[in-house]
Amino acid sequence: MRAQNHNKMDAVTFVFNWEFWAVAAIALLITEIFTISFFAASLSLGCIAAAITASLQGSNEWQLALFSIFSIVGYLAIKPLYAKYLFKNSENVATNADALLNRVGKVVETIDPENETGRIALDGDQWQAVSHDNSYIEKGTKVQVIHRESIVLTVKKVN
Repeated sequence: MRAQNHNKMDAVTFVFNWEFWAVAAIALLITEIFTISFFAASLSLGCIAAAITASLQGSNEWQLALFSIFSIVGYLAIKPLYAKYLFKNSENVATNADALLNRVGKVVETIDPENETGRIALDGDQWQAVSHDNSYIEKGTKVQVIHRESIVLTVKKVN
């Protein structure tokens, strides 16, 4: 019976040695590469703290405590910084129809404010267009998009 308890103790000791923590930290960092949520990276930070504690002969309780503390603090304190620098330009990137602003296109149907007609071609797509000053713009003229309202683009002539 004593041998069975000794085997259980060896399994617990193995789980809490520095090599285990180091392998877990590396595996979590690799996982983070594919998830970019910082959750796996924060757990990896906890594993590194536990590995250092284990290598200094710290008890299992200290290893678990430092793993927990560093994981939680890493997630709560460092994630906002991580997100700020990782996605720092994502707020300023124009997407979808907003990406049309300031682009230059060509009038494919004369813009006539009186008849409320006019279309421009931009990147292979045609958009309904109006002139910014209610002027008449001939077919073939280059124009710049200065505003978008729903699916109607407001344009001005390009000199």
